[in-house]
Amino acid sequence: MSSRGRRRLSTWPRLRGSRCGGLVYAASFDLTGSQARDILGEVAEAAGNWAAVARSNGISQAEVSRFEGTLWHTVDAVRLGREFGSGSESDGTVPGMGGERLLQFVERPGVLDLGWGHPLPELLPVEEWAEAGAEAARTFGWRGLAYGRGAGPGPLIDWLAGRGDSGTAAETFVTAGASQGLALVAEVLSRPGDVVLVEAPTYHLALRVLADRGVELVAAPGDADGVVPEALAERVRQLRGEGRRVPMLYLVPTFANPTGRSLPDARRRELVAVARREKIMIVEDDTYRELSYDGAAPASLWRLADKTGVVRLGSFAKTVAPGLRLGWVNAAPGIVDRLADLGFVDSGGGVNHSIALTMAVFGQSGAYDRHLSATKPRYAAQRDALLSGLPKMEPPKGGWFVWMPTPAGISADQLLAAAERRGTSFVPGPRFHVDKKGGAGFVRLSFSHLPPAGLKEAARRLLVAVRDSTAAH
Repeated sequence: MSSRGRRRLSTWPRLRGSRCGGLVYAASFDLTGSQARDILGEVAEAAGNWAAVARSNGISQAEVSRFEGTLWHTVDAVRLGREFGSGSESDGTVPGMGGERLLQFVERPGVLDLGWGHPLPELLPVEEWAEAGAEAARTFGWRGLAYGRGAGPGPLIDWLAGRGDSGTAAETFVTAGASQGLALVAEVLSRPGDVVLVEAPTYHLALRVLADRGVELVAAPGDADGVVPEALAERVRQLRGEGRRVPMLYLVPTFANPTGRSLPDARRRELVAVARREKIMIVEDDTYRELSYDGAAPASLWRLADKTGVVRLGSFAKTVAPGLRLGWVNAAPGIVDRLADLGFVDSGGGVNHSIALTMAVFGQSGAYDRHLSATKPRYAAQRDALLSGLPKMEPPKGGWFVWMPTPAGISADQLLAAAERRGTSFVPGPRFHVDKKGGAGFVRLSFSHLPPAGLKEAARRLLVAVRDSTAAH
């Protein structure tokens, strides 16, 4: 046991002499995959006696429940790791996910985490991408490693221009992902001190990106279906009447993060008309458009607006892989020219030039469409697996997220504490609101990062946490 484990165990003098208590405590705080193989059998044997030992030594029922939960999380991390697809045969961890200084993802053994909006690792197209990279190197030679064209390489832009709701070549700017696209668009459209309106709830990290610009974020009026256009117009007029500059509205209208919902068709058209009338630019984050599971996605605001008054953000993070850091902006040619003329771009050339050329090959070869066709049914199955354990939840028609209400009188943070004790987790609703105001009665669940068996088990644990919270309340 580590020195930390010994220090923590010393705080439990009543249990120090108990083999059961010692094993459970070691498992709770110090167990790694290799240690688990050595003592798993002993821990499992200890489970049957743990509650009785704890109670006989004066430990409260709340503490008993906590350690029972931690014990079985530890067992699950090893016994169920391979079944859930979140572990390898050797040590119960995601292969490569625990490597130091490599990934944003933070692995917590024994926790089936519904908080990460990351792809299932096995769905990342490793071999196909390698083949596209090799072909790109053969095709473009040294030009693929030189400074790229400011707006992005022609082969990728031409491929994008022929797809779905995208714009023409003159209306396309290649970015290092949707987040960078948002940051650059905010730099072009806004000034420090401006008011930027955002839907509520909305993508929580977009709030950080916009705040870095030095603007004031204000929640746009909305209801269960999303932004309410006429109420938005009133809010814009009010702010401008106070002498404020209001240049833009940010929202995710299709398979939204965090709610999974899509803005209704009639409201989309109304929103476009209101924005045009009030002279406010809509910044449409369209990251999840191509992850539609039940029919076609609704028309983009960009298309409904006839490509005026809307800037559209696209990304390959969800449809291909987030590590590419590649996306694009669709906007009027004048805005594209301003983006390409930014000092950042002028200094270094086109953003992510080599990866963009590989994506051009990946797309033009048909690998992109084949990959999307293969992954969409998998993500739909993951969605269904999670919701099979959560009664009365309406399934989102696309994207990666479910917006679940908490029981009456139970806040998202209270439920999170109970869920963590039961071996699962999520992102509380307030994080998706400006200044963390609002959303206390909701949690965001992601079904993208775990396979079906893990999602069913996570749902089971979450329902146990709901019962715990309700009983305690």
